[in-house]
Amino acid sequence: LMRRLLAFRQAIEYKRCLLGTKATNKPWKISVRRTSAALHGGQGAGAIDHADVIRAFRVPFDDPKRKRALLHCNTVVSFVDPFGEVEDGEDLGGLTTEMYSNFWLAVLAPKAALFETCDGEPLEGGGTSSAASGFLPLPTACEEQLEALGLVLCKCIIDDHPIGHGLCGFVIDYLVNGYESEALSDPSTAVRALHGFDRAL
Repeated sequence: LMRRLLAFRQAIEYKRCLLGTKATNKPWKISVRRTSAALHGGQGAGAIDHADVIRAFRVPFDDPKRKRALLHCNTVVSFVDPFGEVEDGEDLGGLTTEMYSNFWLAVLAPKAALFETCDGEPLEGGGTSSAASGFLPLPTACEEQLEALGLVLCKCIIDDHPIGHGLCGFVIDYLVNGYESEALSDPSTAVRALHGFDRAL
């Protein structure tokens, strides 16, 4: 795993060099609204509108060249409170980390209608009940939103930002290897790979 990780980091730096500093040194500004849940403290204290993040990853990514550059740019995040006021704070990395952390909580929540668990009810804060296992995309989830979410995932991995523990490992395996994934090579391997989603299976 460590050899793969080091090789991956080298590949990212190589891509950055190919794109050049002019393309990757410009800050990528993302504005994200807090939801009304942020007013009430508790689990929703940092709640954000995940649609803002998905929109930020969808709109500029129609241009493949710009997409490659943005994935390697530094993000500069600003939060807008539920009253429409921009919050104080300079993003030196902490606001970006907060955005991604709250983003993954939001997209795994049932209200987002993007992911499901097999045997546990997702909680509103993004966690799950003690019986719940990993998350897989809902068959009815919006395909465009899932594509944008995949780009968020890619950006998190490139920048070493947290993606949370909720996603089933099968999701990552499939995104990396597609239909060539070892998990899809035969039924018994697939069942083992889905252990993170359905333990009883």
